[in-house]
Amino acid sequence: MIIAGSRFGSPVGVLDDGTPFYAPIGEVIVDGSLVTCHLCGRSLRSVTAHLRVHGWTKQAYCDAFGLERGQSLEGPETRKLRAAALASRLVFDPAMRQGSAAGRDRARSGDLTRDAARAARGRRMPEQRRRKADELRSRAVALHEAADQRMQRSAEVEAATDRRLRRGISTTIPDVAYDERRQTGPVGTGGRDVAYPAG
Repeated sequence: MIIAGSRFGSPVGVLDDGTPFYAPIGEVIVDGSLVTCHLCGRSLRSVTAHLRVHGWTKQAYCDAFGLERGQSLEGPETRKLRAAALASRLVFDPAMRQGSAAGRDRARSGDLTRDAARAARGRRMPEQRRRKADELRSRAVALHEAADQRMQRSAEVEAATDRRLRRGISTTIPDVAYDERRQTGPVGTGGRDVAYPAG
């Protein structure tokens, strides 16, 4: 019998039913070609195949550890091997081709999306999906703030150009990039201040 705590590290937490777990909720730990099993802490090429040892199904595992149901529990090399095997089956196996065609038809008609939405109704959002949504929200806020800063900077440059025009200073194309705050010259002057001819 393998005692997970002694061989594979210490548990990082305990589920409500008392089951210890060895990887954070909502995360899949990938180390090279290996994935860490939440239930015992072992690093494996395929946690999906290993779940039988614990008597768990993939769906129960994903639900318990806050993972999306479509989350791969295999290392990248194992996924590549499976993808290659599936690609050849799609070419040579008529049943696979028919099933794939039926799936594409359901996706095109919108039936697949409706069925997925119906199946998800009432199910709580996995922690992994919640984290992804939070990350996307954070990126959107950062992009919005950056766009606001660019617009503000553009308005400052335009205002500086207007002030120079009102003072009778002629401008040329390079002068648009003049930065009054840093007191540097226009683009192409090597940062030197340049005497501008009066209107």
